[in-house]
Amino acid sequence: MILDEHDMPFSHGRARVVRDALNRETEQRYELVEVYWGDHHAGYGVEQVDPDSPPEPPPRPADDEEPSESLRQAAREHRPESDGEPPRDQSANADAEVPTYTLRPALRSVWPTVLKFVLLFAVLAWTPEIVAWLGQLPDPVGASIAEWRMTIPGIGELPIVQAALSMVLGIWMVLTAIRIVFAIYYYRFTLDPDRVTVQTGIIARHRRTLRYANARIPTLEQGVIDRLIGIGEVRVSSAGGGETGEIRLHGIRRPLEVKEEIQRRVDAVWDR
Repeated sequence: MILDEHDMPFSHGRARVVRDALNRETEQRYELVEVYWGDHHAGYGVEQVDPDSPPEPPPRPADDEEPSESLRQAAREHRPESDGEPPRDQSANADAEVPTYTLRPALRSVWPTVLKFVLLFAVLAWTPEIVAWLGQLPDPVGASIAEWRMTIPGIGELPIVQAALSMVLGIWMVLTAIRIVFAIYYYRFTLDPDRVTVQTGIIARHRRTLRYANARIPTLEQGVIDRLIGIGEVRVSSAGGGETGEIRLHGIRRPLEVKEEIQRRVDAVWDR
């Protein structure tokens, strides 16, 4: 029996592609074989069959019996395939039934930057207490801090140390907030009916797409902290391209659901 490079069963669509390629390139005949692990259906393999035995059509149900789903599936598998490629003349209605999802990195994916912003805000709020504590230091430091004062319009008179510290913390907070906004809105991930798209940029934008017909099985990357806060990264690579053309959806919420949705769409392309 032929399995994938990791000795794992194929999905139904991938197994059909392998079967059609072998039938096309060799003089032998190959068919799909269901693979079970215990009572669990794990997928499909490809196995060589006797070339002298004709393919058996699926049994016909009785006239008063509705064909079961297994018979419908067998009838679909028994139909001759063209060249292993997904059909290119599908009607627009088929794609119209598949919804389009737009995703962005979650706020929790930049939690170190958010924590940094919160700490800066806390220090800014405690600036008067910090300056008052510095004013209690032995002279001449304490006396200088108390004497060096300046008047700020709309605020009043403040120690120069407090005004300078507040300005530095304020600028730091603004830069941190901009970094948070860029980390979220710089990326946009779109699951279209026929492709997955990654768009980067806010003003100047760059788009990178990968059709499901050319995609490999998506993978999920999720560390310990990512699992605790419910985020992860889904990677989709082009078939036969290695790391070339890899699409990464990083920092997204419910990454397992997104991975399974992409897998369903990849399988649906080959099952048509």
